[in-house]
Amino acid sequence: MISSKYNFIIWDFHGTMTDHQLRMIRSYNRAGKVVFGHGFDQTFFQQALTRPAHQTHDGNGLSHNDFILEYFGQFSHFQLPSDVDRFIQIFHQEMERTYIAIPGIIPTVKQLHSTGIEMAVSTNKSDKSTIRKILNQWNLTFLADRVYNQQDSGVRKPHPEALLKIFRDMEQKRLKVSPETSLLIGDYITDIHGAAGVGMDSVLIAAGSPGISFKLKKPYPTFVISEPKELLRIVNGETKPELIREVTIGQTLWKNENWSTYKER
Repeated sequence: MISSKYNFIIWDFHGTMTDHQLRMIRSYNRAGKVVFGHGFDQTFFQQALTRPAHQTHDGNGLSHNDFILEYFGQFSHFQLPSDVDRFIQIFHQEMERTYIAIPGIIPTVKQLHSTGIEMAVSTNKSDKSTIRKILNQWNLTFLADRVYNQQDSGVRKPHPEALLKIFRDMEQKRLKVSPETSLLIGDYITDIHGAAGVGMDSVLIAAGSPGISFKLKKPYPTFVISEPKELLRIVNGETKPELIREVTIGQTLWKNENWSTYKER
């Protein structure tokens, strides 16, 4: 094993190991081509990607369905309600079957594993079988055998029990791991809060709409990174913890995709 204070990593999955934006882009384009005969342009996706920031009565932002209904409501003289309903159905079907690894995540996980670091996955999603299938397809079988969700612990992140359940299982496997020597990697504030609740260090993968800045709240992540390979420097002890109160997202995933142009009919 490399010289590191960390001997155990717990990964979030959706948005941390998977490219959620590109998954969404491809699902919208696929639904558009099936129902309307075309995909969408970059302006459409600028709206779709910033959808969660829209203020709603419950403060949770627009859901995918709300966004679709609002967007196509502008063109009600072009689309039938039944077409929009079918679009929503196909979009969600595509989201369920489309999983794209964040560039660099697979080799990074394999390299960390090769050094002797133990790992597990903690997710709030209910379908563990799908996650295991994807991890096996990525040749991360050693990780596919350690996927945990709320059905295992009875609670959702950031409740401490969601992570403590994993540590108890690792103890039963006679692995000498503890929160103090472990690292949680996630892309959402609940991951960071969950780690702090059990005394773990944490890594926030800053992703989302490029150019957007957002302020962090306590408890702060131990590290903030923009791409997976930076984890190797953290685990090697080359990157030291730094108090980061604000993050600006500099990368865009749009460069990875060929845009289809949306045309009104």
